[in-house]
Amino acid sequence: MQQTGEARTGANHSTDKRIGLLTIGQSPRPDLVQTLPVLAPFAQVEAGALDGLQADAIPPAAGAFPLTTRLADGTTVGATVVVDEAFLLSRMQAAVQRLEDADVAAILLMCAGTFRTVTSRVPLVKPFELTVATLRTWGWTRPLVVCPFAAQEAPMRARWRDAGFDAQVITAQVDEVDAIGAAAAARQCVVLDYFGHPPATVAVLRAALSQPVVDIGAFAAAALAAML
Repeated sequence: MQQTGEARTGANHSTDKRIGLLTIGQSPRPDLVQTLPVLAPFAQVEAGALDGLQADAIPPAAGAFPLTTRLADGTTVGATVVVDEAFLLSRMQAAVQRLEDADVAAILLMCAGTFRTVTSRVPLVKPFELTVATLRTWGWTRPLVVCPFAAQEAPMRARWRDAGFDAQVITAQVDEVDAIGAAAAARQCVVLDYFGHPPATVAVLRAALSQPVVDIGAFAAAALAAML
């Protein structure tokens, strides 16, 4: 089991570029990494904000934006927990420091959370931040935003509004193609505001809709790969 601050380096990669994968939970997260085939050529180092913490040390979510993640030690293997973004901030910054110390060329945040105050001396790709900036450039200001958890719908609507978008936000799973398609009828694009969707499931949705589909996790991973 990985300990706090330890790096996990991938094998059989075709480049000596090392990338950092930052999770809000505990590392490693093979379930997330396997959804990012574009990063397979790179050596990967993972670090998590909750590395080294036991489940009882994590306060229940009570803030404005609850986030879901997984623990990976002892009896909590695979357990899903809900944490506040505010609780994670200092721990995220410490995890960034561990990745920087591992000499990574760039870091990908494997979460759709905002984390505006988390910074790095190497490029740090934040999926939400990147998606918002790109949609503005493209003029797609009226997206349908799909979130998988009902508890996130209201805060997600608020953050898209605060970012200057006229977004319609719904709670749905990516395989609910008919529901998403009906809601997207008057929208410019569909944004999957979650990190970790299976590529094959997203491909089915994309093929069924006339609107462009932006999976913010895959979009951010592709951007990171392109910069290296």
